[in-house]
Amino acid sequence: MSRKQKPRHASRRWILSLTLFGAGLCGLVLEVVWIRNLGLVFGANTHAMSTVLAAYMAGLALGSLLVGRWAGRPERTRIGLSRTYAILLAGLGVTGVLVTLFSTRISVVAVPLLRAVGWNSGVSVAIRGLMGFVILLVPTFIIGGMLPVVAQLSVEDSSRVGQRLAMLYFVNTLGSVAGTLLAGFLLLEKLGVTGTALLAGIVSLLLAPFALAVGGRTVTTAHVKPQPGSAQQVHYSRPAVAVLVIGFAVSGFAALGYEVTWTRALVMVLGQPIYGATVVLAAFLLGLAVGSIAAGRLSDRWSDPLLGFGIVELIIGISAALTLAVLARSPAILVWITDQFGATWAGLMFGLAGFCLGAMLLPAFWMGTTFPIANRAFVPELRRLGAKVGTLYAVNTVGALLGSIVTGFFIIPALGTVQTNLLLAGLSLAVGAAAVLSAKSSARVKMPVLAVLGGVLVLVAVFATPHRLKVLPPTLAVDQGTTWQVSFHKETVEGIVTTAQSRAGDRQTWVNSSVVCGSGLPALKPVRQMGIIPFAVRPAPRDILIIGYGLGVAASLLVDISRHEVDCVEIAPAVVEASREFARWNNRVYDNARLNIMAGDGRNYLLCTDKKYDAISCDPTHPALGSGALYTREFYELCNDRLRDGGILTMYLPFHLLESRHFRMLLNTFRVAFPECALWRGIAHCVLVGRKSHRVELDPGHLTELFDRLSTSTQMALSEVFVDGPVELLSGMVLDSEGLASISQDAGLFVDDQPELEYVGARAPDNRTWRENAQLVLDNWTGPGEALLPGDSVFANALSSAMMAEKSRFQATIHAVAGKSDDQIRELERALEYNPEDREAQHILRMSTFGRSVNTR
Repeated sequence: MSRKQKPRHASRRWILSLTLFGAGLCGLVLEVVWIRNLGLVFGANTHAMSTVLAAYMAGLALGSLLVGRWAGRPERTRIGLSRTYAILLAGLGVTGVLVTLFSTRISVVAVPLLRAVGWNSGVSVAIRGLMGFVILLVPTFIIGGMLPVVAQLSVEDSSRVGQRLAMLYFVNTLGSVAGTLLAGFLLLEKLGVTGTALLAGIVSLLLAPFALAVGGRTVTTAHVKPQPGSAQQVHYSRPAVAVLVIGFAVSGFAALGYEVTWTRALVMVLGQPIYGATVVLAAFLLGLAVGSIAAGRLSDRWSDPLLGFGIVELIIGISAALTLAVLARSPAILVWITDQFGATWAGLMFGLAGFCLGAMLLPAFWMGTTFPIANRAFVPELRRLGAKVGTLYAVNTVGALLGSIVTGFFIIPALGTVQTNLLLAGLSLAVGAAAVLSAKSSARVKMPVLAVLGGVLVLVAVFATPHRLKVLPPTLAVDQGTTWQVSFHKETVEGIVTTAQSRAGDRQTWVNSSVVCGSGLPALKPVRQMGIIPFAVRPAPRDILIIGYGLGVAASLLVDISRHEVDCVEIAPAVVEASREFARWNNRVYDNARLNIMAGDGRNYLLCTDKKYDAISCDPTHPALGSGALYTREFYELCNDRLRDGGILTMYLPFHLLESRHFRMLLNTFRVAFPECALWRGIAHCVLVGRKSHRVELDPGHLTELFDRLSTSTQMALSEVFVDGPVELLSGMVLDSEGLASISQDAGLFVDDQPELEYVGARAPDNRTWRENAQLVLDNWTGPGEALLPGDSVFANALSSAMMAEKSRFQATIHAVAGKSDDQIRELERALEYNPEDREAQHILRMSTFGRSVNTR
């Protein structure tokens, strides 16, 4: 090659690297966008979203296989391949944006079909999967077809196949890391779903002209003969090639299985669904990228790359088993890391990144080495290189497709996270042993390798791998056996459900790392308010829908008071099983024939049903911890459509993990959909109440009749949270429609296309946000206001005293959260001056003075 040609080839490689990096970036950004968009259209059902992921990977496999075969034909020229590459980049930009825009409108087609077959039936899941496949097939086919085309353009020397393919894989995967971080940390929050897709599409279109430059100006073949002095190529027998191909497919299966397993475990520990999942994926991809580039040059020097592939798979299996030791100690490790970096948002992110890299880098690094090594063994010469690379990439992608589905749907629910990890490690070890035995090397080389494997496995089993390990929320993982004792633990497709009891007798249930409900007063009061409030407005509701069973506390009151069948939609059926641990608080409502529990996503149910309700009770988890789609304008509009005129919507709303701007936006979003609304306080949380087309009117006479006809069990349940009658219920109403409007007007709206709400929790982790939001409500306190109809003077005087006491108790709670115990006690004493019969103030005062006396000893 002349000196003039070398700079030209170098510039072409730089352009190829730039465009391939950009393609990886755009592809991952669009993947994140599509998954989120289709999740909103089809509901948050895990099966539906996993079939979307399967469709994505199927498109990759099909594209790499078919485009690779086309690119590998001997008559292909560099100009022709570069044009094809440019068309693929431009096609990704156009189809990526079109899929994003179309996916928000496919419910018009999907909903009639889902209604016909049953919204949560197996056929419904199949329909969603088919629609997802059809929608994503073209853009994912394009993404899958890029790598074999670029490989055919880039690799010119048969002695450097492994090195060049490793470089391409590294650059593409590094772009994927960048796309993951950009989408997860910046773009979706700032630009929204459509804006992010448009940006990715524009970038892909801008890269297309650069791809034309790599073809040169002369028509030359893309198949260059081996350079003089090329290393001797290794040709394996058909059985050995079969072992390689099958092993590489199993390797893809295990790799995605590991990713599903580790993401499940680490996001549980990390506690932030959006940022946690983003960091986990980025760390995994970074390990793959670094591993591929590290193995590239080495793979070209091996005289027996199949042996190298086998050794690497053995190392993957061992390192994956060692990862269990990290997971076992992950809560303590994460606490130490965040302590080092501080409790700020930046410190938390550095802690997450460091922890994920430490937990996953070693096995992910070795997984990254398999791509260049396997291709080096499978591609002994440049003839039809694109076809061979495409075939091997497709095989690996199909394996990965199956790994994501089988691991998430079947293996983890059956075996649990720990045993699943061990099973996948066993698959890697089996692939490694088969590859070593099929290699060309002599037995003198193979036997020591297998002997070392056996010895290391014994050490791992004895010293590194915990005998029994459950993936628990951080609070339980750190304090299990001391403060908390686990009484229920089940891993399902929808998540990990855990119930534990403290030494003090309190119980809590978590789904992943988010608390569903507990038995303490702050947890019980708002959900029991949600059980009685719909009946406080006349006429009494007959048809009731519950979205989010929780632990059945609100459901027990709604079923008992209504005395009619109540529909309930719960996305995690294992929560219903866990609620048996709360029989004392939910009156065994799970066995009540009048409660019709349906497994599935509540938003998806509202999309598909045409049934009208008199009341909807929605009790999701915190919007920043995975339930943001249930706090948007579109969701409230769905609820409005499913309510009859005068119907009531009650909605759990937290004070914590929300900056004041976001808290005001939540109130405004609800108020826009339900202008006639009110806010009840439940000690540390609150309940939003909206009425369709009618004012929220509270009649003292009706309320007296309501409490008179309550069953003994319901009266006891309400009394336990100090709601003994109409006065106590009404005094908890702190804002009427005008009060909500004064706080929230011009605050902005949360909408599906702008998922900002899902990002706010990690940046508001302290008690400051709770105090600010609570103080904002208290400063604008209106009480029942004009919603309350006139009553007699005795009732009015009692209510006036109770409301003044409520204001003082509210301020006392704010002081308590701020750590001002003396101020808290003064406000509680003031509450008792207003209302000497205030049992809630008496109870909290006793607990406060007891705690202070204990702390001063």
